[in-house]
Amino acid sequence: RKAVAKASKNGRLSGKSMSLIDAACLVLQTAPGNASSIHPKHLVEFAESMKLWTHGRGKTPWATLWSQLLAEIAKGRSSRFRLVVPGMFGLTAKGREWRPEGEVSDGK
Repeated sequence: RKAVAKASKNGRLSGKSMSLIDAACLVLQTAPGNASSIHPKHLVEFAESMKLWTHGRGKTPWATLWSQLLAEIAKGRSSRFRLVVPGMFGLTAKGREWRPEGEVSDGK
């Protein structure tokens, strides 16, 4: 279930699922009202509703995402994410600029 989403000719992502942490980055980039931070449980819900990621057999995908976010934050400057307040994650400048592999840039 961890297939990378590919861009179609019009630049939009195909219906294939991507990794949850990549989907979380896209969710934060497109959050309603440009929300600066979101809880991992809501990131999972938004990723599913946006059809970026499909839930497998795990019972707590938000706990897995939480661990993945903390592991990426531990990388330091190369991280796309930051811990805003305990339990709430946002994007770094690198995260705001990140695009999935294969996505066609719209020149913005």
